[in-house]
Amino acid sequence: MIGQGASVVLQFGSLAVLARLLTPEDFGLVGMAAVVIAFVAFFKDFGLTQATVQRKEIDAQNVSNLFWINLGLSAVIAFLLFALSPAIAAFYGKSELIKIIWVLAIGVLLEGAALQHRALMIRAMEFKKLVSIEVGSRFIGVVVAVTLANAGKGYWALVFMSLAGAFCHCLLFSISTGWLPSFPRNLSASRPYLKYGANLFGFNLLNFFSRNADNVIIGRFIGASGLGFYANAYKLLMFPVLQVNAPLSRVMLPSLSRLLQDDERFTAAYYASIKSILALTFPGLGLLLLCAPSVVHITLGPQWSESAVVFRLLAPAAFASALNMTTGWIFTSTGRTDRMLKWAIFAAPFTVLCMFLGVEY
Repeated sequence: MIGQGASVVLQFGSLAVLARLLTPEDFGLVGMAAVVIAFVAFFKDFGLTQATVQRKEIDAQNVSNLFWINLGLSAVIAFLLFALSPAIAAFYGKSELIKIIWVLAIGVLLEGAALQHRALMIRAMEFKKLVSIEVGSRFIGVVVAVTLANAGKGYWALVFMSLAGAFCHCLLFSISTGWLPSFPRNLSASRPYLKYGANLFGFNLLNFFSRNADNVIIGRFIGASGLGFYANAYKLLMFPVLQVNAPLSRVMLPSLSRLLQDDERFTAAYYASIKSILALTFPGLGLLLLCAPSVVHITLGPQWSESAVVFRLLAPAAFASALNMTTGWIFTSTGRTDRMLKWAIFAAPFTVLCMFLGVEY
């Protein structure tokens, strides 16, 4: 939570500074590319990091096998992004997206190389090291972004903020764990991890569509400025939820996985986490809802006043979203990612359909 608090300060601080140095068009352009990057980035993980964390026991060779699978998927994704960047730019009608996607694709490869190192750190609950690396990487990214924005580089400030963070992640996770992967062998022993990961990947993929279709639809039918107003309103609203749920999720998966043989302690830990979420997020969401115009004006600046309207319209959903993540802890810790996938097959298409129906309004 301390690390998350530091990240919040950096996020709010960088957003407040960059929103005054850059335009809604700059944020919208990078937002268009970010949706595509975030989508394909799911493939590099394939649910294998959580498979590493969830297992009660795991040997070094299986972790090495999963490392090479993650790295191979990341390399394929980076290549596809390079190849498809002209088509993506044509879809949005923005030629600038070609080079933006090229640079962000390098970040995808760097992040993929650090996935299993990060998973080992979470599995061992070395959260002090984890937080130090993530906060430090974010800080370096912010410094790079503000420097470029001050130099008048526009949207490149946001692009290189992401790339700098990815590079620091890759370097620091590798150094901190001190683990070097061996060459892949006996891949058949890794099949249970791949099955777990495949179901989780399927859920994440469908959930991603339902969570990000709004950005694609708004960018395509309304434009970059509209997406800039919407995306920043959404980010501000979800700050209280994400700052509590993100650190809790990291702790709850390895913790609940170790309590599977003790139903009473498992249940007590789960309900305690729900109480914590309610106590920490609902008051903050209520305050943000009441003070939406002031929050947007102070945080983003007067030119972002339209975001306050979107902010208030989205607020009711934020209260429900605060608890959505907790059911995932049950599925992933008990190894029932197959049931998780079946739910997403029903829910995701319905959500996207509603977005298409609503875009006209």
